[in-house]
Amino acid sequence: MQDKKFLISIIVPVFNSENYIHNTFNSIKNQSIGFENIELIFVDDYSTDNSRKIIKSYSDNYSNVKSILLNENSGFGGLPRNVGIQNANSDYIMFLDSDDIIYPDSCEKLYDEINNNGSDLAFGYYVTNVDGVKSNHVFFEKNFKINNIFENTDLLIQPPAIMSKIYKKSIILENNIEFPIGMPGEDLVFSTNYFLYANGISFINFPVFEYIIRNSNSEKSVSYERNKTYLKGLYDSYMKLFNLLSDFDDNLVYVCLSRLNYWIQQFIDSDLTFDDRVNLLKNCNFLFTEFEKSDNVMPHKEYSDLFNEILNKNFSKAVEISFFIKNKRHIQKNFSVLSTCLDDFNQSLLNINSQLDMLRLLFRNCSEEELFKGIELIEKWDLFDYEYYCSEYNYNISFNPLLHYLSVGHIQGKNPSRLFDGKFYESSNINVLNSKLNPLLYFVLYGIDEGNVLINNDLYPHHKSINKRLLENKIKNFNENGVTTNKRDVKLIVSLTSFPERLYDIHFCIYSILNQTIKPDEIVLWLANEQFPNGEKDIPHEVLNLKKFGLKIKWCEDIKAYKKLIPALKEYPNDLIVTADDDLFYPENWLELLYEEHKQNPDYIICQRSRKISFNNSGSLKSYDEWKLNDGEVKQSFFNFSTNGAGSLFPPHSLYSDVSNKNLFEKLCPNADDVWIWAMAILNRTKIKGVNNNMRELTYVNLARELNILNEKTLYSSNFDGGNDLQIKNIIDYYPDIMKILTED
Repeated sequence: MQDKKFLISIIVPVFNSENYIHNTFNSIKNQSIGFENIELIFVDDYSTDNSRKIIKSYSDNYSNVKSILLNENSGFGGLPRNVGIQNANSDYIMFLDSDDIIYPDSCEKLYDEINNNGSDLAFGYYVTNVDGVKSNHVFFEKNFKINNIFENTDLLIQPPAIMSKIYKKSIILENNIEFPIGMPGEDLVFSTNYFLYANGISFINFPVFEYIIRNSNSEKSVSYERNKTYLKGLYDSYMKLFNLLSDFDDNLVYVCLSRLNYWIQQFIDSDLTFDDRVNLLKNCNFLFTEFEKSDNVMPHKEYSDLFNEILNKNFSKAVEISFFIKNKRHIQKNFSVLSTCLDDFNQSLLNINSQLDMLRLLFRNCSEEELFKGIELIEKWDLFDYEYYCSEYNYNISFNPLLHYLSVGHIQGKNPSRLFDGKFYESSNINVLNSKLNPLLYFVLYGIDEGNVLINNDLYPHHKSINKRLLENKIKNFNENGVTTNKRDVKLIVSLTSFPERLYDIHFCIYSILNQTIKPDEIVLWLANEQFPNGEKDIPHEVLNLKKFGLKIKWCEDIKAYKKLIPALKEYPNDLIVTADDDLFYPENWLELLYEEHKQNPDYIICQRSRKISFNNSGSLKSYDEWKLNDGEVKQSFFNFSTNGAGSLFPPHSLYSDVSNKNLFEKLCPNADDVWIWAMAILNRTKIKGVNNNMRELTYVNLARELNILNEKTLYSSNFDGGNDLQIKNIIDYYPDIMKILTED
């Protein structure tokens, strides 16, 4: 991997980002250009939290990830980015901050533009996310390309936004372009310097990244810090920019001077004392003098008097004006808020009687705790369609539509969405009527856990479900060994995996495995280090409690659904391994059926559930969706395609030697582990046999989630995005012997 030529190097400076860096990493890992084509360089600026440990784990687990740890903090992003450039091995460079995210197709679009169209620089726009409020920052309406910056010098006045751009490393190195060290505004100096040397500049009108700004009292982004160090450092970066532009072309210095309006705005908004403001203006006077000389820049109208006092060196008077402007803004903001509140209050008075009636009805049949918990879950799972409710029923009352539905809407015959038919759900579940709760409220509070998802006439699931509310007590009172105390010579291992969003109810699945008629030697839950940075502290108590009955939790790299089997094959090469899925509830004889079938047929892979592979008349494979489920007796065959989540038993050495080749399965079959495992069985000439009393109907821990009623991730939805057919074709193209072996059967 050392000799691999990556398409792009992405440089990420890191400082105390333990709570955000995982999202940043995942956004890079999920790039459509392919993570294997990206060299990711983390440069830690001497973090004092767990950031260093986290990025080190990434570089330990991914050969294309570097983690560089600086020995002291430099204060800002300049030094880490320079170090990243020095260690980059690809022709093109991008930047991202360790608390921002890059959109999935950004690398591919920017790379194609700069690589295919003869540009030295390509860029898009960005999205700011200020405490959850998002705004697009689009400065140009159409795509364009210019030969150099002199064709449109207004580009230099836009925010630098280095994370929205892709750069040529050769331009950076040949012209000694660097980030200033230890000061804010370093991105402005770097970006401007690069523009000056770029031949071919392309803009694509699409969002590249999301710039996350935290402005809460407890945690502010650097972008919101307005202290002496920041303001003086920003001025110093402007001085570097001024010198750079004046050396290159005097006609461009206005670009630097125009930034003084922004600097004054930060100065006004700061919390500096009177004396600190005076001293700062005394030390930052040169550029204001140059500003006055320039015919190309003007102070903002609001700042004219303040600029004049600075130019006349009446610094105390200038500070007085700055306080006046700040106080004026504060008063205007308060007046605006007050005016809005009064308008809202007056509007509310018009409807207060009817709204009070609806509020009373909300609490008529439910407790305060039920109501607020129910609303939280309805919003979390996106079960109320505001747009549908308002358009379907011409709803234009100034009362929240969801609260209207919960109070009187259902009584009036209204539904919360096209999917959910409240009257039908009441008829399908007597408990709803007995509870007297609104049906949607009952569904999220109790119905989902009861496994009842008959929410409209078209949705009759063929899968079985469990009543988690009844099972909770059984799990709490469970007090027996879930694994055998008489260890077998060849151990029987049950292996499964999960991810953070799914752990809240995986204990039901694990309980069903612990409660088998025959006990395995070990039950291993494989979790990815990257997804659980705090180890077992990130795991729910209900899961950890099952360790005393035999559950083992082991850690591995994040290889998606492949974690279910690949780590177990490496750790238990001479043992029997049975796979399981985290969203299924297994019958008590599930493992016994697999094990007994294995003892009678030790040379085959034994499965609970499989499809029969079929061909078209032309001799080509039919689409995966046309492979029918096997039923009844399933004889051994290469044509049996096992769905391993339902349970498959793998004897030692039953799979081809490439089975654990991460580079291959991530390239050929990244999102369909069952396809890869089947191919490895065929290449090893190991036939697949089903148990006679096979598990055609699955029992789901959370049937609503499986049917996509809830807006929630499943391993299937998170790992499967391209269909099995394409990945089957990839594998057969790479391993043509598979078709030869099939024709022998």
